[in-house]
Order: sequence, then C-alpha cells, then structure tokens
Amino acid sequence: MDVARAASASADGESYEEEEEIIEESIPTLPDVLVRRADLDDAYAVAALLQAVQQGPPNTEATTAGSDPVRSFPHFGLQSTSSDSIAKTIETAFLSVVAEDKEGHMVGFCSLEEKPPVLGAGYLASEDEFDDSEERRLGRLQQLSQWERLYSEWVDEDNVEEGPEVRVKSKKDDEDDARPPLPKSRTVPTNSLWLTNFVAQSGYEHDILRKMIRAVLATRPETHNILLFVKFGEEAEALRLCHNVFHNLPIRDEPKMPPTVSSFDATPKPEGTLWRCRRTAPWCVPPLYVRIAEVEDHDELVDVFDKQSEVITQIYGDYFIAELIEGQNSDNRALVAEVDGRAVGLMCLTSDVDINILSQCFQLEPFDNLVRPQYMDRIRDRLQEIQLRDEGVMESDEEDNDDEGSFEGRTDIPEPAPGDALLAAFKLVEEEEEGGIEKLIERIPRNDEGQISAVSMLQTLQMVDLGEEIADQIDFADSLMLILWQVAFTEPMLDGQSIVEPERVVSAIHTFQKVTLTERKRLGKLLLERWSDVESAYEAVDDTKDTTAAIGDDSPAAAAGGGGEGSPEMLTDAAREGGGGALEDEGGREEEEEDEAEGARILLVLLRLGDKGILTHEEIVHLVAAFHWWGDISILYPISRASLKTLRVTCERLARGEEEYLLLHHGSPMWLTFVPDEEKNAFCINLFGLESTHQAQAVDFLQPAFSLYPTKEYCILTQPTTAPPSPLLAAFSLIPARPTSTFSHALYLLHRSALLHISPPIVRPIAPPDLRELDILTSGLSEDIRDCLFDIAHELLYIPRTKDTERDKDREEEDGNDDGEEGGEEEGEGEDGAAEGGREGRSKNSGSDLAPLEVSGGPGSAGNPHRKMLVVFVEGQLVAILEATRLSAVEIEAYKSHYYVEDFFIPDFYAPSSHIRVDRWLLNPAFQPLIRTILRETLRWMGGSVLYMEQPIDCPAPPVISELIQVAPRHFPTLKKLETGYISGKSKNKNPYVTKEPFANQSPADLKGLLATRSMEFERHQYLKQQAALYYDEESGQATHQLYQHRGASLVPKRLLSDRKLPVTARIVVVGASDAGLSVLESLLSLPHLSFKSLALLAPGGLPYGDTQHSPLLASSGAYNFDDLRLQLFELRVRVLDSRMVSLDRKNGTVGLQDGSQLPYDTLVLAAGLQDDALNAMKIRSWGIETGPTGPFAVREPSPYSQPMGEGHSGATGKASDVPLPEGFRRLNGAISSADPTLRELLIEGGVLMKSLIWNPLSYAVVYGRSLDAYCLVQGLLLRKVPPKKLILVLPPREEDLPATELASRPQLACEAFRRGDAVEQRIHELLSNLGVRVLENFKLCGVQQDPRQRLKGIILEDYNLTLDEARTVAEQLASADAEDKGGSNVPPPSGFGKSAPPPPPQDKKRHGGNQLELLDYDMSVGRVRRTLACRLLVTADARNVDPDVFAAVHSNGLVYDGRLIVDHTFKTTDEKIYGAGSLCEFCRRYRVRRDASLRHDGFNGREIGQRLAESLCRYCDPIYGDQPSLLRQDPRLILQTPRREGAITPGSRAGHRSPRPPSSADAGRLARIGSDELPQFGLPVGRCGLLPGNLHYYHIRGCKPDLNAPVSRELEHQRADGEEEITTDTLKVQLPGHGHKSDRQAEGEGHFCRAAVDKLGRIASLTYIGFEELEMPSLWSLVGLSLAYFNNLKARHATGDIPDLVDFLSEGWATALFHDGFADMWQRLKAEIAQMPEIQAILSKALAPFALPAEPTVETVRPHLPPATLNELRSQFPASCSRAVEDSLLAYLRRHTNHMKDYFLQEQWSQ
Repeated sequence: MDVARAASASADGESYEEEEEIIEESIPTLPDVLVRRADLDDAYAVAALLQAVQQGPPNTEATTAGSDPVRSFPHFGLQSTSSDSIAKTIETAFLSVVAEDKEGHMVGFCSLEEKPPVLGAGYLASEDEFDDSEERRLGRLQQLSQWERLYSEWVDEDNVEEGPEVRVKSKKDDEDDARPPLPKSRTVPTNSLWLTNFVAQSGYEHDILRKMIRAVLATRPETHNILLFVKFGEEAEALRLCHNVFHNLPIRDEPKMPPTVSSFDATPKPEGTLWRCRRTAPWCVPPLYVRIAEVEDHDELVDVFDKQSEVITQIYGDYFIAELIEGQNSDNRALVAEVDGRAVGLMCLTSDVDINILSQCFQLEPFDNLVRPQYMDRIRDRLQEIQLRDEGVMESDEEDNDDEGSFEGRTDIPEPAPGDALLAAFKLVEEEEEGGIEKLIERIPRNDEGQISAVSMLQTLQMVDLGEEIADQIDFADSLMLILWQVAFTEPMLDGQSIVEPERVVSAIHTFQKVTLTERKRLGKLLLERWSDVESAYEAVDDTKDTTAAIGDDSPAAAAGGGGEGSPEMLTDAAREGGGGALEDEGGREEEEEDEAEGARILLVLLRLGDKGILTHEEIVHLVAAFHWWGDISILYPISRASLKTLRVTCERLARGEEEYLLLHHGSPMWLTFVPDEEKNAFCINLFGLESTHQAQAVDFLQPAFSLYPTKEYCILTQPTTAPPSPLLAAFSLIPARPTSTFSHALYLLHRSALLHISPPIVRPIAPPDLRELDILTSGLSEDIRDCLFDIAHELLYIPRTKDTERDKDREEEDGNDDGEEGGEEEGEGEDGAAEGGREGRSKNSGSDLAPLEVSGGPGSAGNPHRKMLVVFVEGQLVAILEATRLSAVEIEAYKSHYYVEDFFIPDFYAPSSHIRVDRWLLNPAFQPLIRTILRETLRWMGGSVLYMEQPIDCPAPPVISELIQVAPRHFPTLKKLETGYISGKSKNKNPYVTKEPFANQSPADLKGLLATRSMEFERHQYLKQQAALYYDEESGQATHQLYQHRGASLVPKRLLSDRKLPVTARIVVVGASDAGLSVLESLLSLPHLSFKSLALLAPGGLPYGDTQHSPLLASSGAYNFDDLRLQLFELRVRVLDSRMVSLDRKNGTVGLQDGSQLPYDTLVLAAGLQDDALNAMKIRSWGIETGPTGPFAVREPSPYSQPMGEGHSGATGKASDVPLPEGFRRLNGAISSADPTLRELLIEGGVLMKSLIWNPLSYAVVYGRSLDAYCLVQGLLLRKVPPKKLILVLPPREEDLPATELASRPQLACEAFRRGDAVEQRIHELLSNLGVRVLENFKLCGVQQDPRQRLKGIILEDYNLTLDEARTVAEQLASADAEDKGGSNVPPPSGFGKSAPPPPPQDKKRHGGNQLELLDYDMSVGRVRRTLACRLLVTADARNVDPDVFAAVHSNGLVYDGRLIVDHTFKTTDEKIYGAGSLCEFCRRYRVRRDASLRHDGFNGREIGQRLAESLCRYCDPIYGDQPSLLRQDPRLILQTPRREGAITPGSRAGHRSPRPPSSADAGRLARIGSDELPQFGLPVGRCGLLPGNLHYYHIRGCKPDLNAPVSRELEHQRADGEEEITTDTLKVQLPGHGHKSDRQAEGEGHFCRAAVDKLGRIASLTYIGFEELEMPSLWSLVGLSLAYFNNLKARHATGDIPDLVDFLSEGWATALFHDGFADMWQRLKAEIAQMPEIQAILSKALAPFALPAEPTVETVRPHLPPATLNELRSQFPASCSRAVEDSLLAYLRRHTNHMKDYFLQEQWSQ
C-alpha cells in the first residue's frame, strides 16, 4: 500500500498500529547496514552520495502538485555537495552518523542538533546569514535554542502522551499482555534531539533512516525523542520520510500561555509541521519486559551467563542462579528481563551492604557514607558539638545553662564509655599475651588447691601494660573485680580475702565480652517495647518499704548481698570512678535526679522482670553490665538505686547505641560497622548478566530495581578494576578510591533521581524564585563563595542585594525548628534535596565541587546573550548552578594562539560567537552523570559550539574536569626565548621576573589590546612575567609560592559531548619520572574518548617544577617543560608519589616502596631509566636516597641541610641512618650522586654543606664525571656561591681509552658530554681554568676515605695518566721508599708523569689552598697508581647503570634482564602486566634486522617512546579501539565508533606538530598494524641541554638511531658519520669577573657558538649551541632532519661569509615557518601528495631503476642514495603542477597560522 493510502487510513481514524503495519509492508530493507559515527574522512563519501541522490531520477510517487521534484528525493537540510561544507557540518554538529552496507559503501548520513535548524520566518539559525547585525543574529539564534518555550506553547503534547510507567510484574501477571507498558516522559530539551540533515541511498531511505535513528536512541538512553521540523510546502518529502518513522505533533490554533502572561508575549507560531519519533516505538528501542525472577528462568539464564563467561559457573556451581532466585526475601531480590517470552537477562540485588568497608576504600563522604541524610546529619551535628565542647568554644555562663547552645545539662553528647575501653583492654591482652586471657590468669599465683586470692589477682592485673589511652579511662584490675561480682550479683560481693576459682574469672570475662553493641541495643529496645511492664515492676519494688520481706528470704535479692551497708574494702575510689562516676556525669542529670537514694533498687527491678518472664537470667546479667558500663546507672553494690527517668534514659541510650559508637569511634576503621540496616541508604547489584544483543537496554533494569527498595536512595555496584565498562555503567558515577585503598574493585553509584531516562533534568537561566533553592544548595560552602554566587545572581537578575538578606533570617528560623526526631523526619520529607535529590550535596563540607574562577565581562541581565547563570533542576530540586560567558574575539585568538586547540577541533569551522567559557560550576555530587547533559544545555542556551573552562592548578579538580579535555600550552615559533631579566639564578634587576621592556607594567586590559597587533608569543610572555611580578616579595628577594598558581585550560567541542568519556579504572603505575614515563601518562590523559581514573607515578623527589628557590643543577633532555605539564593539570589527574620502588610482587600485583608499604597495580610500567653508578659501583648509597617519608603518601619534611621551605614544598626528610640499607651497602655523609632525588635540598643555598664549603678553609667539593651533568653541577655550585678555588672537577678516562678487558666487563653506559677535541669542551675547560676551578683529567674514582665521625674525608683515584710501565716505576719507588722509612708522598714523580694534568707545582699551593693530589699506593690488581684527594663533598655524575633496587626487583621476579630489561615490540616484558620503556630497556634480539645493531632505547627520544608505549597500552585497556572484547561493541543496535584509517587525508585537517605531542584518539590503534616481527618506528631527535660554567646555555640536538627495521649495513652508517659536513659560527665573547669582585659574580658576555652537522643527504644531522641566550628546545627539534634546501641557501651564504652568526640568521623572520609545529606535517603531507602524482612516479621509477633493491634484503643490503647532481637533474624534470602544489600548500599553511607568523606578507594583503 502506498504512502497516500497510509495517510488516509490514519486520517480516517485507524489505529497507529494498523497504520504502522500497512506502511511496513511497503518499506524495502537493506540488510547488514552498519551505523557508526561520522568522521571528517567521510565528507567526500557523503558529498558523493548527496550528488548521486540529487542527480538521480525523481520519484514520481512522492511528487505532489506544486512540489519541487528535486526536493522529493531522500534528503533534506544538506544544500551543498562540497566536501568542505559537509566536513563543517560533521565537525560542528552535535552528533553525526553514517550508514554503510556490508561492502563498506556509504548509504546514509544524518546529523542531529540540540536545537532546530529553523522554525519559520521569525527565527534565524543559519550562520551564513550576513544581512543582519551580529547581535540580532545571535539573538535569533538563541530564540531557536530556547525552543522548549515554543513547544510548550504551541504543541498539544497531552494528546499524544501514552502508556503508564514501567512497573515490575511477575510472569504470571497479565500473561496475555505481550508488550510492556510504555513509560511516560514529556518532551524537554535534555531528552530530545533535532534531525537537521539527512541523505540516504534512493529506494532504501526509510529503512536507513530507521536504523540510524534506532542506533542513536539505543546508544543514548537519556534521549527519548527525535524531533523534526518540516516547512510548509515540503509535505511530500515529509510523507515519504516521516509517516513510517515520525509521528506528527498537533499544533494549537492559539498558544497556551500561563494565566499571568499575555498572549502578545507568545513566541511566533512555527511555519511548518513538527514531527516526533519516540524511542519506545516497536521498531526502535522498546523497553525490556522486567519482572521478578522465577526458578523456571534458570535454564535460559544459564545460557546467557555461559556465553559471556564460563568462570562463573565453574566457581559457584551449575545451579547457583536457581539458588539465588529461590533464596529471594525482603533483602535479596532478583529481576529478569524477558523478550518474546524468553529470559535474556538477570539482575540480582541485595540491601545487605557493608558500608563500613566501602567507606574505608572509597571517598563516600559527599554521599553521607551511604547512610540516610537525616541520620548522618544528626551524627555530624553531635560531632561538631563534641568538638566545640572539647575546644571550649561553646562553654556558657551559669545563667545560660538552660540555653540550647550550652553543653551543661545536655544528655545527648556522649563521653567515651568505660565498657568500650574495658573490651579494648581484653582484646589487647588477647593479642599481646600468647594464649590470651587464660594464659594471663594462669600467671596468677595459686594456693595448694589451685585457687587464687583476690589480692594476688589484683597485684598481677595491675602489672598489665595497656597503654596510656586505656589506662586513663579505667583501672583494669579493679574493673575486673567488679565484673566478677556483676555477672554473679546474686552471690556475696568479693573482698580482699576472697578466694576465686580461675574458671570463674575466665567465665566472667567471656560473659562480659558477650555484651556487644548489638546485644545492648536489643536489650534496650526490649525494655522500651515492654516499658509498661518495666514501670509496673519499678513501682512494685519502689512501693515495698521492706524489700527483703516483700521478696522473701529465698529470693535472689536476699542472696545479693544481704543489706550491703558500706563498700567493700577492695573497691577503691578508682574503681568507682572508672565504673560509674564518669557515666553519672555523662548522663547530664540534674542534682535531684542524681540522688539515687530516692529511686528503686535496680537489681530488684530486673529480678522482678525476670520473675514475670520478660527477661532471662542471662539477659539480666547482660543488662547489669550494660547499665553500669555503657549506661547512666552505677551498679557498684546490690543496693544501687536509680530513678525511673534515669532508667528510661539509659534504655534509650542503649537502644541507640550505634549512634554513640559512631560518635566515639568516628574515623576509625570500624566506625560504620553498627549502623542499623534501616538507616543504610543503598542497595547493591551483586550479579548482572544480559545478552549482548540487548546491552543497549541495560538501563531498563534500574527503575524496577529502585522500585523494589523504595526507601533506598542509592544503587551501587562494584566490579574489578580491570573489567571494561558496559552500557549499564553509563548511568552510574565512578567513586574515587582513597589513596591508601588496596581494594581491587571499582565502585559505581547511582542516585534514584539521576536516572536520566526517567527524570530528565531541566536547565534554564536563573530566576528570582531560584534564590531560595540556591541558598539550600550552597549551605555547606564558605560565606565568601556563597556571597560571590549571590552577588552574580542578583547582578544578572537586576535585583539589589545587601548582606543582611532575608535568606539568612529564614535559614536561622528553619534551623531553629529542627528539634526532635519527628521534626527531622518532616524536614527530610519536605526537602527533596535531602532524601530524593541527594541531600549529601549540601551537607557540611560534603563534596560540592565549586570552581571559583574569575569572571569576564560586565554587568548584564537575565537576557544578556553574552553572560548567563544557569540552574539545573531534577524533580523540582536545584542540583547544579553554573555561570557561562561568551568569549570575545581577543580571548578566542588567545586560546588559539596559546594552546593546541586544533588537536581537538577545527577553529575555522566555528563562528566567533560559538566559543563559551564556564566561569563557575557547582554540582551536587550525586548527579555527576548529568555533567555532559548540563554542558550541552549550556552551549544550547548560549548558542555555542565549543566550551572552555579554566582550573587553578593548585586547587582540587571538580568532577567536570574529567569530562573535558585538557589542552597543552603551545610552543611558539621562535628560536630565542624572550629576555626576562633572569639569567641563571642571577637577576639583572632587583626583581628577577620584571622584564626590561618599557611596556612590561601595562595593565591586563592593555595587554589584551596588544594581541591584535603584536606577536602572540611576545604577549603571552609579557603577561606571564607581569603576573610573576605581582607575586614577587621585594623584602625577601624571592618569589612567593603563589607565583605558579596559574590556570590550566580545558575544553570540549559540542560533537564530543554526544558520547561519554569511557572511564578506565585499571590501576596503572609508572615507575620513574623519565621522559618515557611522563610521556606515557601524558599520552593516556590526552585521549579525548577515555578518562583514566587511577594513574600513579613514582617520582623520587617529585617533579622538578620551576622553583626559584633552587638554581639549576643538572642537565635535562628538554623534552618537557614541567610548568607546562602542570598547566595540563597533570598532578590533579595523576597521583605523584615521592617514593622509590624497592621490591616487586608479581603474584599479588604490588610494588614495594621504600618505607615498606605496598602499592597495588593492574599494569606496571618500568620507566626508571639509568642513573649515575659511580657510588653504587663502590657499594655506597647516596646520602639522600631512602631518607623518604613515613608512608607512600606522606609529604616530606625539610632536609637537615636545608632551610625551611615554603608551603606545600616537598623536600628531603630526616636522618638517613633511620632507613635500612641494601645488603653490602653503606652510606657516607658527604657522598652524593647526581641521581639522588634530594640533591637540590642537600645542596640548597645556605644549607649546612654550602656553608661549610664557603666558610671552612679546609672543605673542598669534588665533582666527578664526564657527563653533561658534571659540568652543570660545577655551575650549580658556583651559583650557590661556592668559591671557585674550592671546586675540583675530576674527569674519568674516556671509554675509548680503557683497556679492552676492562671495557668488556663494564656494565655502565658511558655518557660523555663531548667527544675528544670538541671545541665546546676546550672552551669550557679554558673558562674553568680562568675562573679558578681545577680540572683533573684521566683519574678514575675507586674509593673514599672517612673521618672518625663517619663523614667524607677524601677520595681515592686511579691515575690513568701514567702508562703501565710508568706505574710500575712508581711502584718500585714506593717499595724503595718504604724500605728507607720515607713517606711515599715525598717521592718525586717519574719522568713523563701527568702528561695531561700534572700535579700542581709548589707555587700553586696558595692558589689551590694546599689541597693537592697525594700519592697513596700501587694497586697490583689493575696495575695503576692510586692517589688521594681531600674533600668534604663528593658529587658523582659519571657513567650510568640501573638502580640496584630496581635491578633486584626485576631480577628476583624472573623478568628477563640482559644488560637491559628485555621487552617485545609492544614494550611488554615476560609478564603480561609489566611493560618497560626508556633507557632501562632493550628490544628483544629476535627483532634484530641488522647485524650488531643496538636495540636499546637510549638512542631514541624518550617522549616518543612513551607515546608508542601508550598506544600499546590502549590495545588492552581501550574498550572502543582495543583488542579486548567489549560489551560496548556487541549490541548491533549501538552506534559504532569511527574506524581508524591509515593515510587518510582529512578535509581541512588539523595542523600537526613536529615537536613531541601526545597522540590523538586516531592513533590509539596504530600498533595493531605493526607486524609481529617489526618494531615501532621512531623519528624524533634526541636532545640534551643544561647550564654550563660561565652562565653558558648548552644545547645539543641529534637525530635518533636509524630505522631498526631498515636493512642498512654498519659500514654505511660509519660512512655517514665520516661524511658529515659542519657549518660553524663562533661569535661568543666571555667576560670574566675581575679581581676583587665578590664570589657570587658570574661570567657575562655576548654572541653564540653554533655548529650544524650536515649528513651526506644534505640534511641537518645535529645542532650544537653554547651562549648566554636561552633557546627554545622544540624549535631546535624542528630543525634536525630538515634538508638544507629549507634554510635560505645557508651553505653557500656561509661559505661566502654572509652568515657570521648562525643563531641570529635563524632568528630572522623568514625562519619562523620552520619552527611552527605544523610545518613538518605540512611538508610530509605535501610529499605524500607529490609522490602520488603519475608524472612524479614515472620520473622516480626511471631514476631508481639501476638501484633496485632485491626482493629479500639481507643485513648487508645498502639502500641507494642519489648524488646531489642527480637530484638536481631530477628536480628540473618535475612538471609545473608539482611547483604549483608546493606553492599552494605553503600559502595555505601560512594563511592558517597567520596569528603566529605575521612576518610573512601574503598576496591578498596588497589590498589592505
């Protein structure tokens, strides 16, 4: 039947189901259609599909009179077939999806938005409209964003709502009903999307549209409706596309307005028809039929679970499901989902939740620890009162004792109960005494009959040590004597002469231990329930004047002491105080109530209740103990009395004993153990299984689950941290684990009001009535924050506000009416924010996450389109509030210039008005699943497409940060760093942070104005320097700790909000803060579709952020600017632990830390790197190592050598002798390794060691090593004002000079800073000599000497300046001298001694202070002369090796270590859970392609290695692109993610970067393409930089190792090195400080030394620089590997002398493009395009024909390299199209980055 007939049938009143069946018959289907997210790569295919559809034959059946035949084809919204236009649509749309057939051909495309594209003439949405002002266009765009008002006014939705809510029902009920009832939900913006663009293959448009809409609704359970607006005149197309997919919504003739609103204020009537598609349609995603589980479901459910995991059945048995279903009760329930009469899923629930364990492992304080809010509020209030009472804050005068605020007379503030202390004493005895209580009683002396006397027992018990805390509360001996009588109170009381059976003592203790909290609570409730009987018994006993006569002589009371006048001698005053005195005060009774003589004898009352059968004898005994030790009644004698009121108060206190336990044990490990079940506020999902084909409907279980527990507010579940996320977890919030938690499960939590598919939130601008709700939401915040929020709200509402507001008075009145338990219940019922809406969000200091950020923009109203305060309501309760501001053009440009925003969106595709910043954010933590919905609604209300947020780096990150993407600061295209006036710790100005430029002190407004005309790089530096100047302390001359309190930038484009970031809960621990380790974490954090929740970094000494209190000491790779890393909120998202790995437990998955604690892991990355091994080789532990904190999460204390640090500083800790050393090692005061994590603190300026070196004439410092660190250490000591004459640099022999035998056994990695004869080394040595620093060359450190105080006295050196023959001659002279009793040190040196570094002559002793090399002896084992050198400080920085602790941990766990840790091509060790990267590791030999090629990682850029390792990790932890099975990919109805294509060129693609940058999500599956025998490829250069003596900055950048997979012979590599040419310029001039200057003066000068090595292919192979100006390391990286052709004829101009200074030449404006991060990608992309040209391929094939490689290259195969002449000839043959392609790409590159490269004059600028 055709569409017209279907429409007619509907008009004639036929049911919707009948119409549906009619149309279903006429819908052709396309099988095997896959729906996935659209990517920019799809733009060409979508454009081709659209063009094919538009050019196809018109469908005459759908064409009606007056309609456009072209518009009758299956597409709408899309107007242009340009791929760029479609790419912009994909980029800017909220959600774009495409449909592909089984062959991968594009068959459909649609995009959805949060607002309609157009609603008529009164609305405007197109951003291409230029006929109106920006303000009017923005205003009309916002009218479309506020479409819910139009919908509510014009759409008669009440007539289309259908079906009741989903309910849980049994299979036996309504068996005839085959379909579950449909849920009711109104159409609101938060649960609706608008279909804006659509195109599909002709003939299948209906089926494709259905499948795409079904995929959208299945993937987004919070979306209920897909809406469509069809203009008048396009009904024909609507009939074709809508009648079988959408339902027409009726439009009212007149708008429906509130009574108080005039119809003139109504929105314009929509000029078209509105259509809606609901997720509950039968063909879409109908809800699952959920009912109570029955035993008959077992067989079907077993199949479901067996398909997903066979382990469950193996562990729990074949019939565990039937047992769970059969065992249902009020606490344990089971739900089943049924489809077509078959059970497809099971959810088992329980209310038996151990909240105590959960609270110890997870941060549940914002959720009231899963306790009812009213109950927890009562506990909090009483805790606060106890705290104030202890502090004496609320003590009142005598006349105010009756006030509520007074603590006198209060009965609800408990004191520590003596009974708890006594139970703790018994437990302590059992733990410490071997054999427990019985063994302690056996130690008491006995008489001949085996009995013990009371006196002996007292004496023995008084010797028991229980600690001060328990001893202060009770007297253990006297208390035990009292218990002996209380458990047998019918017998006579004991005295000092009494004889006791040992068994009686043990039995009494065991009886007392049975009086647990549960037992006391039960007995207290029992008496309260039978209180009428208690009153009767009390009155009966109280009315009897002669108690003995009334009861009778045979009664138990008669035997209970017979009168009992006076107290026994053995009951001391301490016993009375410990037993009951404190309790009397605790009860808070008035004096007349404390007079027990007027009350009845309490023992008689209890016996009377026993006679009536209310209490058993055992219960009476327990009550006696409970009344005395935990109550308000002192029972010291048989005649102890109590009033009826006191008895009632005591029973009530016992009945609520768990509250007192919570109060008295708050924060202890067991403090929530005794919370009553009825006060627990959560139930748990303990088992869940659902067929993979129905995973999209997993959330349908949640509402029925909550209906089974109507009194519980939270649903929780736990799953292993390694388990991948599932669709069910999309509705839950992940609760952060506590830092000390070792629990291997992750906790997920859901509040019943946060069910998005049931209760969609309402987001709108704030209104005056919302101020009251705002007051409730912010009640737990500080007054400053509250005032700030209310000021902004009043400002935007144009409401004047004073500090004395009515809200404060109302709150005081409300707080005053909260007395009594009944009133608390009423308040909880009235405040849905407490019970239903997450009361925990507004509890005292309980987790409201506020980011108090600075506001941009001026005053405005609620209608201000540039600034709004939005409120979020759920079920009538305010749960969130935020302030948003539209960015100005200057601010947008600043973001684009200062951050890598193009990594995540294409800025050119977004209108200037679409950039929004969130300035403030406040959210009830129970509603964290709403974050992405709130962000989307913020963009809708503001008419934006990109959302920004700034976060202070020193404040805790709110949960919203995890949903955003943190953006890295941009590297600016410049070679030289700007002059700041701060050079190497020495200030040219008084304030080292104030620039020398005259405009440095301009205001921030002036700085913003400069952005439009000056270099963005320059302005950013100026702004940061100005901010630094604001935090400079003129008096101390230091920058305060606030200097680095910058803000990190985060953003999210609208299209990324359509899909949630998937949480990865796997515990990933990275050992070592090396470049590789940091890069792994940075790369994982940069993935936009994943959110890693448990990342930890072991970084001994912490991360070296910029700290002005420390001058530079060591060299670095320059790969990371740690302050920029901090701006990415690194520390807020990664737990950085200042600790070291000392052991490894593979079986339990833990890393042992230096203090003995264990850090659990699921994935371990060993990236510790290599470190200086000079001291370790001598079995000496560096002085600062292992002087760590007392726990893995503790903050270090200052070192004994350092001054106190600023707030938040992490320095070295206390005494090193307190920490045990590894076997065979020793520690020596004064011997320090450059790898010591506390090096900066040990050598802090003004510390003990520095003062000793400066003021003690006999103290010298020796720096040992040839590494760059050694030279930097010398400069660091000079900056710390150590006199140059006190410094000695000892250089060990070069590796090439060592004997072959010694070199073969050398495990260390040589790290010589300079090659032999290097000009840089000669300049540095000459400078050191002129400064007065001695350099001793060719001496090997072999030992140390120490004084009697175990301090360093001197070092022992092996002299390699002597040949072996000369050394033997010295040995003979030593032997002769010994024979003549002469000192060896007086023997003159032989001829030729000390060719390189002769000992100082006698005339130099004054210069060197008498510190000379002394001859020690001759070492026959090595044939070397040994000499001594006196020194107080030794700092080593020589060859590197693995840390001994790391090696022990690796070796003891069976990991393969062969000189390096062996890893495979995915960086995995022999353990599946342990990875390795960095200089510590080496690839397995089976991957070796070239003979003797090194596979070690130290030849590659550590940052690039870390990126490759992160990609490998994603293969195992990424549920979308990883290799592991995931439930997110098993339901065919779900939207699939975009497949990653290799080599695809994206239209308008994002600019790349040559410098190391984290990988995008497109790179996540790159390693999947790497063959099993291929290694990852590396290409980034390797660099080193540091500050050398004389304040000279040093940089050396070289290319990485050749491709490990390339079969290039070693001979060719050697030829390349020999064939390198050097281009060197030297204009460096150094001016040394003159004589008589202070020791802190440093060398000054100008000019640069720069050397560029060029390989045989004409590429820059390496760069070396020394000079006074600091350079940008990423800019140097970008130069290495480039051809000389890019350098403006550098080689020829240098040969002619036109380039005297290479640095100045490269700093000119023409070279700016070379330094930009997008340049490398531009020429690589251009090279790929040119290589694909047929003309170029033909030319290259002809030229390379003589050099064809064999089919199977061998290890000796040499790749061809064309000579330069041949290359020039080939270039001349290239066609003109190649030149045009180069020119076009270059111009496009320059135009795209004009904000950074303003020195280039483009062609279009001629007209400006």
